[in-house]
Amino acid sequence: MGVTRATLSNWRGYPVSKQEVRDLKVDEAIAIYKARYWDAVRGDELPGGVDYCVYDFAVNSGPSRAIKELQKVVGVEADGAIGPVTMGAVSRMLPASIINRLCDRRLSFMQRIQHGRLWKTF
Repeated sequence: MGVTRATLSNWRGYPVSKQEVRDLKVDEAIAIYKARYWDAVRGDELPGGVDYCVYDFAVNSGPSRAIKELQKVVGVEADGAIGPVTMGAVSRMLPASIINRLCDRRLSFMQRIQHGRLWKTF
């Protein structure tokens, strides 16, 4: 379900086995995704579309990176924490503009880290 051993170990508070990851139940996976990614990026408070864009970025690259890239897009200090300044800046921009800019930044980031080697595969 996309949950790594490291994430599940952190969630449960002890090192888990590969089998425990394989045996992960949907309810627990949902709880992990909600707490560690959706809530971390304050998904319930972001505009429609922006919420899913930032959430998906967080799932794949970590909440801190996703938040910092959102902050760069909306023109505030990229500190990795969504507070009133970030939310205010988000509210002053059109959601489509944020989504397009954030997706462009995400694609650029992914291409940079792949250095072209694995890009065609992943």
